[in-house]
Amino acid sequence: NSANSVDLVMFLLLITITFCHVLVEFTRQVIGDGTIAVDLQIISDICTGLVTIIAFMRLTYYIQVHETFGPLQLSFIKMIKDIILVLIVLMVVLVAFSCGVVEVYSTAVLASVNITEKSTAVDPTLPTGVPDVVQGISS
Repeated sequence: NSANSVDLVMFLLLITITFCHVLVEFTRQVIGDGTIAVDLQIISDICTGLVTIIAFMRLTYYIQVHETFGPLQLSFIKMIKDIILVLIVLMVVLVAFSCGVVEVYSTAVLASVNITEKSTAVDPTLPTGVPDVVQGISS
């Protein structure tokens, strides 16, 4: 049963947290080494965060039975799945755009063209970088 395995993981994490707290106090009082205590405290904090997440996930298992919150939770899960799909499509578009930009700039570099070089067709009386289209409008 998956609920039993989740409970087992939570129990093992709680044992790890307790063990780390005991070792932290032992290393601070008996050994006097603060670096080991800090490392164990970080491990304990990570395990505490994991237990909290797992406990709330376990709580959502019981919320599905409720007449009001059950359908809301199921619709929320479907909405999260749709958002993940949209983000995947967005990532594909961003990767394609990034590849296109890299291709354009790498082609310019291979052709030894300075992209930031000023154009010689620009009227010197106009501000720097004004394109040819604007030159026709200004005269």
